[in-house]
Order: sequence, then structure tokens, then C-alpha cells
Amino acid sequence: MPHKNQIDTNIDFFARNLDKTRRLFALMCLFLLILATVPMFFIRVQSGYDVTSIIQAVSVIILAAIFLHVYRNTYTSIAGIVIFIIDIILLSIVTFDEQGQPIIIIYFLTPLLIAYLFFSAKVALICSTMAYLFISFLYYLRFLEPSSPTFQYEIITLIFAGISSIVGLHIVVGLRHGIEKRLIEIAHTDALTELPNRMHFNSRIAQEIERSKREDTYLCLALIDLDYFKEINDSYGHDAGDAALIHVSKLISNSLRSQDILCRFGGDELVLIIPNASMVTASQMLEDLRKEIEKTQVIFNNHTISITVSIGYSLLSAPETTYETLYSIVDKCLYFSKKNGRNQISNKYLAREDNEQ
Repeated sequence: MPHKNQIDTNIDFFARNLDKTRRLFALMCLFLLILATVPMFFIRVQSGYDVTSIIQAVSVIILAAIFLHVYRNTYTSIAGIVIFIIDIILLSIVTFDEQGQPIIIIYFLTPLLIAYLFFSAKVALICSTMAYLFISFLYYLRFLEPSSPTFQYEIITLIFAGISSIVGLHIVVGLRHGIEKRLIEIAHTDALTELPNRMHFNSRIAQEIERSKREDTYLCLALIDLDYFKEINDSYGHDAGDAALIHVSKLISNSLRSQDILCRFGGDELVLIIPNASMVTASQMLEDLRKEIEKTQVIFNNHTISITVSIGYSLLSAPETTYETLYSIVDKCLYFSKKNGRNQISNKYLAREDNEQ
């Protein structure tokens, strides 16, 4: 049986490579579009510039810029929309250009691929269907003759080719990607509180520490522990303890800023990452949370359960500070809060003063 840390590593590896694979496919589609358009542009400008050649030149420049953006960063829906529109425009040009017909297949395939690489499965299904209907209409105008004896067979082939392409992409790319992303979300989510779990926290704290050092910004880490949680379980049952934990988790989540990250660390302990917050800001935020929790009560099986929390917190104090060092400090601060009566917040300065005494 694999070790838990090994499982965590495997899931993180899978998540990273899922996005990496889609980015590589997106880059391949962009490369094919550029590769198909550049020769057409040079062929046309030999007889002078016209509207078509200018559109092709502008399209190549935009596609090249997006290629660099996707290569350096990642794919985004906005980039996908721009590529999708440019692809349809280039397809319209090539369909009615005698010189472009040998490479028309590239423009037939890429709108469908782009839709499924850049958009959600549902949006991609709509976009790819509309794109194929438009492609089929252009193909009908340019290549099909209603008077031809093979017209009906060509129409049927065109229809079934579109259905098979879209359905195949939807199943293989769209639905599978959605399922894989959902599996990753589940692996990073606590089933009881629906908060991000410790696995998610481990990856995010490393990112936030790196960002804080790089941008020279504040970063606060806080541990939140429910007071007398064992007594709640012993007196009212574990379901009551679960209800209390869910209640506190929702209350804190609803009070945080969008950039703050609350995770269930384990048992009755929550961990909170507070970016861009000075000691004064973090102290006020955590004290407000403590007071808010103290004022609320959980009703469970006709029992009224009062809840308080103890909190330890500290800032990332030096560039060389590691997560392990920061967590150790915060854990001692939490211990200080619990040892000195619970239902309070403590930072490293208070803990240090207590230790010195």
C-alpha cells in the first residue's frame, strides 16, 4: 500500500501534467494555424497586398503573440475565444481561395480542437457544433453541387463526419478532462466541511511563501482550534462535534477576503493563510473571527452548544524562513492560547514573552 505522502505527490503530479498536456495541445493547434497561414500569405503578396493578405498577416501576428503567452503562462478562455474567431475567419478565406484548398483540412479540425482545449465541455460542445455547421455551409457553397448524382451521399458524409468528430472530442477531451479535474478537486477537498484539505494546504502554502518572498509582501499563517472539542464529542456524540466543526468552518469562510485560504488541517484544527496582511490587520481579523464564533451557538438534537476557538498566528518574518519554521512558531502560539485559558488569539511575540517568564 502506498504511503500517504506518495499518494499526495502522485495527485499533485497528475494535476500539473493534466494542465501541461492541454497546454501542449493548444500550442500544437496554434503552431498548425500559423504554419498553414504563413505560406498562404507569402503566395498572395507576390501579386500585391490585398485585404485577404492583410487579414492573414494580422492573424499570424496575433496568433504568434498568443502562442508566446500560452507557452510562458497557460491557456485562458479569452485566448481561446480570440483563436477560435481567427480560425473561423481564416477558414472562410481559405475555403474560397484556390491556392488554399490543399490545406483546408487544418482549418476544419482546429476550431473543434480549440473549443475543447480552451472551454468547458458544455461551452465547447456548443461552440464546436456551431463551428462545424458554419464549416459545412462554406463547404457546401464552395464544393458541392446539388445537381451532382453523389450530392446526397456527400451531404450524409458531411453530417456523419461532423457528428463523429464532435461526439468523439466531447467524450475523449471534454468529459474526460471534466472528470479528471473533478477527481483532483475531490482529492483536495475535505468531505465533512467541504473546505480544502491538508493536501491542498501543503501545495498552497509553498506557493504563497514563494510569492510573498518574491513580491516582498506580508504573509500570515494562523492555526484555529476548537476549544473542548473532545468534551462536545463525549457529551453529545461525534455528530454534534461534526456539526460544530461545520458551523465554525462556514462562519469563518463567510468572513474572509477572497484571497484568504482556509483549510481543514486535521481533526478539529483549521489552518488559515492570510496574504497581504500586516500583523495589525491579521490580529484585528482574527480577533473579530474569535468574537463572532464566541457569540454563536450550534443547536443539535435540542441541545444548545456554545463554541469558542483558540488561535495562534504569526507573520513570515524573514526571507530565509521556511514553512516548517513558520508552522513551528504558529503551533507554539496556538499552544500558548490554549494553555492560558483558551478562547483567545496569540502571536509569536506573546508566546515569546510567556516563554521568557
